Amino acid sequence: MSSSQLLALPNTEAVRRHRAISTPSRPSQDIVPTLKAIREENHGLESIEKPIPTATRPRRESKHLFHRLDFEYRLTAFDPHNTERSKTSFKGFFILFWLGLSLLVLTTLLRNLKETGRIFGTSVATLFIHNVQEVAMTDAAMILSTFYVIPIQVACSKGWINWNGMGRVLHYSLQWAWFGACMVVASVRDWSWTAIAFFTLHSIVMLMKIHSYGSYNGHLSVIRKQLNALKKAETVENEGLHAAKKEILTLELTSTLGHVTYPANLKNPVWNYVDYLLVPTLCYHIEYPRTPHGIRWGYVAEKALATFGTIFLLAITVEHHIMPILTQASKDLAEEPSALTSGLIFAEALSALLWPYMLVFLLVFYIIFECILNVFAEVTCFADRLFYDDWWNCANWESFARMWNKPVHHWLLRHVYMPCRPRLSRGGATMMTFFISAVLHELVMGMITRKVRGYGFFCQMLQVPFMAIQRSKFMRDKELLGNVLFWLSMITGLSGMTYIKEFTLVDLSLFTH
Repeated sequence: MSSSQLLALPNTEAVRRHRAISTPSRPSQDIVPTLKAIREENHGLESIEKPIPTATRPRRESKHLFHRLDFEYRLTAFDPHNTERSKTSFKGFFILFWLGLSLLVLTTLLRNLKETGRIFGTSVATLFIHNVQEVAMTDAAMILSTFYVIPIQVACSKGWINWNGMGRVLHYSLQWAWFGACMVVASVRDWSWTAIAFFTLHSIVMLMKIHSYGSYNGHLSVIRKQLNALKKAETVENEGLHAAKKEILTLELTSTLGHVTYPANLKNPVWNYVDYLLVPTLCYHIEYPRTPHGIRWGYVAEKALATFGTIFLLAITVEHHIMPILTQASKDLAEEPSALTSGLIFAEALSALLWPYMLVFLLVFYIIFECILNVFAEVTCFADRLFYDDWWNCANWESFARMWNKPVHHWLLRHVYMPCRPRLSRGGATMMTFFISAVLHELVMGMITRKVRGYGFFCQMLQVPFMAIQRSKFMRDKELLGNVLFWLSMITGLSGMTYIKEFTLVDLSLFTH
């Protein structure tokens, strides 16, 4: 009987039948009428007798005859008030970024084939292969020349020389003489600017490594000397007094993992130093955490392939989206236009280069911190691979300095900030840290351009007052505004953009030679 027929019955009869259908007089404890049968009402009420076990709990959506939605308080993934958005995966956007970049490269290659008859250009590729053998041999010689630090530390560990006397003077004198020689070599060689940048940066990395190796091992040699003197002076009367000091000194000589105690790390000093050069960290420790598994060569191949692929994308970006703009700006400025026209030319070039330079920065960051460092970490089984944090969410420059390059941050914290802290205030130690960083940045730019203008140093030091403003009450809780200002400053790239004018006005050949 259909529902329309049921409505046509007299009222009393309809009510009686409705009650008989909807509420049985004495249902069994093991069965209840199924709601699915009621939904099949239009197909006949005879299916009402189909039972379901009471032990089976009906699904939430089966409580109503017509499907209903469950509305509750929820926010979209990009809503700034969504506290759960940090748990949202943006892996799809990461894939979209690489797909979009691949399509951009494909379009560029097709246009290049149409205009020149060649798929690949040659100007930027020359930058990477020009004098590559000479650069590689010079770089290898530079690395081998750092092994002078080993005999100094072995002599300190055996007590032949004192680190606080001859050891420190000898190490730091040779260290700065070595670094000066590296800079002279890079400046007199007829290399491309990419080769000069690579050699200069690698020399700075090695400078940080040998400084950390010498200063930490020298410190441990002094601690060991103090411990031995304490043991010799120990008597029955002062045994309890010296016990606490001995424990502190012994703990200082032992690695954080507790497996190696100085000078056991120098039993095979050459192998220990080679291992330190290979692990992706700038701070020396007598023991590092290692992965329980062996070397995953598939992972190494994956990262190596990503490295070369990203370098290819980098070369395409520079050749087709940066070089033409610089070349045209150089031609326009060579005609010596008026001051207004020169300003317009520079402004046009600046605006056209904002995104290409930002893309170059992201690609270089990916090559170094995601590919190269992970390759060295995998080969050495180095376990601590937190080379960067989510710096793209930074609301101030202080956070960015800590998060985007953690190996350098750890080195500056350990060997610049902390040694300055007993003598300087927190602000003074921070100023000194930024000063050292600014000098190194200016050195790299000066070596590339072969002239020192001070723009990079000035803009690097300008971050110090900016950080004071960002720590003020006005900006302290405004993370969204802080992140917007951070990205605006990153995109405009004041320091890098200033050097564009130097390139276009003075020596564009730096990009092509």
